[in-house]
Amino acid sequence: MPDVEIRPAGSWDDVQTVFGPNGAYSGCWCMWFRVAGAEFRDLGAGDRRTRLQSLVEGSERAPGVLAYLDGAPWGGALWRRVRSTHGCSARPSPNPPPLRRPGCGRSPVST
Repeated sequence: MPDVEIRPAGSWDDVQTVFGPNGAYSGCWCMWFRVAGAEFRDLGAGDRRTRLQSLVEGSERAPGVLAYLDGAPWGGALWRRVRSTHGCSARPSPNPPPLRRPGCGRSPVST
């Protein structure tokens, strides 16, 4: 049975391995959920790649997770921020904690 391990996406080399030379989906580099539509369109694939690299290498908290299959990077998901009201009260908190959920993911079709 294959050994699968989930780790924080803290290695740029491993992120590049998972996302491939084209940045997953046509040079997106998982920036679609991180920048506004007009800004995304204006950024080239190289700029989006640089932004993701700075998130991976420069953050205290990894921007997502990577899956390793038998020790090799195989897939991953990067987080995006979502806005939410805090708790179930009728009034939203003035400073709700940032929530995250997967915004982008990638894995090969077959192993």
